[in-house]
Amino acid sequence: MVAFAASSESGGTPTGTAPPPVKKYASVLAPKSLAKTPEWIPDYRLSMKDGIPAIRFAPHDLLRSEQIMAYSLILKFSEGRPSLNDIRSHIDLHWGLTGKLVVGMMDPRHVLLKLLSNSEVTKVLVREKKHIKGY
Repeated sequence: MVAFAASSESGGTPTGTAPPPVKKYASVLAPKSLAKTPEWIPDYRLSMKDGIPAIRFAPHDLLRSEQIMAYSLILKFSEGRPSLNDIRSHIDLHWGLTGKLVVGMMDPRHVLLKLLSNSEVTKVLVREKKHIKGY
């Protein structure tokens, strides 16, 4: 809805200025959606093979998933695990990696580490100290 105001400067003719939009109380307090839309979801088919459920992926989807995970490592923690923030800060501080690092939890014992290059993967694998925060 546009409000028209007559001003003395314009000779009494209405000007087309709209008032600023008003935020509703409920929209201000509503929780913001933090869910991130996945960048890519592979096509798959569910089937049965010898009475066992099977998932079939197209060859191009398998190739793409290999490319996405090419420079990834899985860290295993046998007894307990530090928080993801502790893992990330320890790696940033002590491992000397130059690229952007993605740290994600797979389950309570395994953490996924996505690196940017083969040289960074090699740098991580040849480290002498393998423990993070005593774990």
